[in-house]
Amino acid sequence: KFFIIDWSWFTIIGVPLLDLASITSDHDKNGALKEHRDLVIEAYCDESGYRREAIERSLPYAQAFERLLFLDWLVERKRRGVTGTTVGHVDGLIEKIIGAITEIGARLD
Repeated sequence: KFFIIDWSWFTIIGVPLLDLASITSDHDKNGALKEHRDLVIEAYCDESGYRREAIERSLPYAQAFERLLFLDWLVERKRRGVTGTTVGHVDGLIEKIIGAITEIGARLD
């Protein structure tokens, strides 16, 4: 079912960058960590040796990919008849995630 996606768009993304996108997202489950987004990114850059500018350029792609994977998880839950999550009803979340992906996509170069 993923053949319709041009996966080459995501070749710059590795597991660490995907994790960084997840923990620096505006997701409710990140709680107070959201307030420390810049510090987390700075620490990641210090530890990884990557320049912040490079990470900031790549991060939106990882954020879009992370949201796409979450959307797939929501669709799978709905397919199985599970309509609730810890953060709301699947249908409302699907709409919200599609909006987030669209918004992120509009910012990509």
